[in-house]
Amino acid sequence: MGFVNRKNCDIPEWFPEFNAFFINKYLAKHFDVNLIEFADNEYWRAVNYPHDYKAHINTITYVHPKSSKAIIFTTYYNTGEVFKYSKGIIDNYDTVIYSGHYNPKLLEAEWPGDPNIITPWLFRPLRWEEPEYNYTPKHDRLYFRGLTNEWFRREVNFLEQTKHKEIDVVSGRSKNYDQECCESKICLSLQGVRDMCNRDIELWSRGIPSIRPRFTCKLAVDIPEDIYIPIDFEYQDTPIGRVPANPEAFAKNIVSTYFNVKDDDKLLQQISNNSREFYLQNFTPSKIAEFTLNKILAHFDV
Repeated sequence: MGFVNRKNCDIPEWFPEFNAFFINKYLAKHFDVNLIEFADNEYWRAVNYPHDYKAHINTITYVHPKSSKAIIFTTYYNTGEVFKYSKGIIDNYDTVIYSGHYNPKLLEAEWPGDPNIITPWLFRPLRWEEPEYNYTPKHDRLYFRGLTNEWFRREVNFLEQTKHKEIDVVSGRSKNYDQECCESKICLSLQGVRDMCNRDIELWSRGIPSIRPRFTCKLAVDIPEDIYIPIDFEYQDTPIGRVPANPEAFAKNIVSTYFNVKDDDKLLQQISNNSREFYLQNFTPSKIAEFTLNKILAHFDV
């Protein structure tokens, strides 16, 4: 089995840690793993084993020459690029692909191959650490810190202009992000590049109630609506996915939703408990590893 790993990236990422954990504790019990390591900062790294293809830090590829099969797990947002750079594997092996950004409509537009080989996977948090449950809010506020650009999270521009002390929404980063999240009564989670965001998993793992657009993506497990406070929105399709068509109206909807629920402590505590339990059942390193191993064993007929 071939394995691709980006070992010494200067950006802290989840996949390299997961790869080492997964191989040592799970995969090595079933396969002799031929480990391919590389340490550089190329966006897509060229690999010539067992066929020419390219690997991304958010994509892992397992090839089983004995069975002439391969399996790819990815949370890279553009599935068209995943197909393009994995074509050397897809053309030569019976390949299945599990995507953490699975959206049927977007796949129709960007996936040039057989749509039956790609299916929903899970999503992974940016960070590897498994945090302790910690919903002990100290401040009545709706909290958000995150990157924005001309394509996505345009509603943040309007939320920043909201003159209310409880709407603590700012474009950018914070050195005290973890503490500020945990001390906030409700956090805001917005679509990143595509529907899922690392923030979703972070907030679920800490049991912090979140307001966010209703999910349009699909995961290998259903996303229940009692683990967050969903907001419906009119959307437009863009190169990065579906975004609110009217960001100003959407921002106003976010503010009104916050004030409608902020004093309902029973509801917020239930969402906190539900989201934490959902994380524990599906998104801990062990749960993701178990799910991934079962897919590999089934595909390779082991």
